[in-house]
Amino acid sequence: MRYPTDSITDAAAWLHEHGANVLPLNGKRVIGPWKQWQSERQSQEQTNGLQWGDATGVGVLSGIGDWRCLDVDGCESLSTILKILRGMGLPDNYRWVVKSGSREGFHIWFLCPDNDAFGGCDNWIPTDGQAFDHIEVRWKNHQTAMPPSI
Repeated sequence: MRYPTDSITDAAAWLHEHGANVLPLNGKRVIGPWKQWQSERQSQEQTNGLQWGDATGVGVLSGIGDWRCLDVDGCESLSTILKILRGMGLPDNYRWVVKSGSREGFHIWFLCPDNDAFGGCDNWIPTDGQAFDHIEVRWKNHQTAMPPSI
């Protein structure tokens, strides 16, 4: 089954089935408690018990199930994203590039085993040119909205 983008609960179920910890969102705000799932995998029963009826979106916690996210802020250029994808060895048509909720950047999702390379979130700021404002590596303990979030 392809990733569903027309239903928040279907997207959450698909993401959870593929190893992600998922959270119901209202905008960017998580509905209900969530900190315990930064370090332990949710069960299907726990996921089903979340407040999906009030949700306008679904979030994923970086780190669990090896889900990672590059958050490229202040970027409107797809050519910059293509350079990043190529630098990561990913194809130009990589499907896990998502326009950020602010519409002023992109999230690039990828799977990568944990190796203590990052302690949570590292930031890079460009030194010349203004192709983007900064890049955050959301390695673990960060929540990021996924489609079809509003």
